[in-house]
Amino acid sequence: MSKMISVITIDLDDTLWNNKPTLDYAEGVLHDWLKEYVPLLAAKYSIEDMKKHRGEISKVEQKLSHDMTLLRRESLCRLSNRMGYSEQLIDQAMEVFLVARNNVTLYDDVIPFLESCRAKNYQIVALSNGNSDVHAIGIGQYFSMTLSPSDVGTSKPDPAMFHFVFEQMNIKPDAVLHIGDEPKTDILGAASAGVPCVWINRNNMKLPEGIPAPEIEITSLAELIPLSETLQNYVLN
Repeated sequence: MSKMISVITIDLDDTLWNNKPTLDYAEGVLHDWLKEYVPLLAAKYSIEDMKKHRGEISKVEQKLSHDMTLLRRESLCRLSNRMGYSEQLIDQAMEVFLVARNNVTLYDDVIPFLESCRAKNYQIVALSNGNSDVHAIGIGQYFSMTLSPSDVGTSKPDPAMFHFVFEQMNIKPDAVLHIGDEPKTDILGAASAGVPCVWINRNNMKLPEGIPAPEIEITSLAELIPLSETLQNYVLN
């Protein structure tokens, strides 16, 4: 089926950078800040304790489960209230976390790929379930639009994430190609929206059962750079 691709939607965490060390670093920076400014909270709740608390909230409050920033803020507010602290500190705590959270190390193939797409006039849309900020990271110039669950009210694999892109950019699904690393959220999400998917499988994992095969599987974005020359008329089998 021949596709006239003009828009590339791309996941962020674990697609453009390794997310675990990024989050581990940000969690550590936040906890160190809490030790200094909210010491009773930091003494009572470890990083793992706070993670568990967020998980408990997300299980019972569906709206918060889709918005990582709102979920973290709400968790910090509730824990602060328990310890008798003012919620005014939470804004500062969140700023500390988000600055650290956006201190990422891009994979080596990211900038060359984004440059090749920009040179061929593809519009690139960041489509992430997380709360990273491409502008804070320093790659915002490559993106026509950025979307997170806080913008849409849901998260991948819900096709509404993709439908929002269609509506905002006035395009049909066959004009879009999605790139992501996560089988359930990216491959299944794209398939449910009628969008072909490039699975970037950096760790050579096996495709889980129940997940449709992606149109293209790669281990590096560098493999897509030659295709950027002809992607607008690329035949996806």
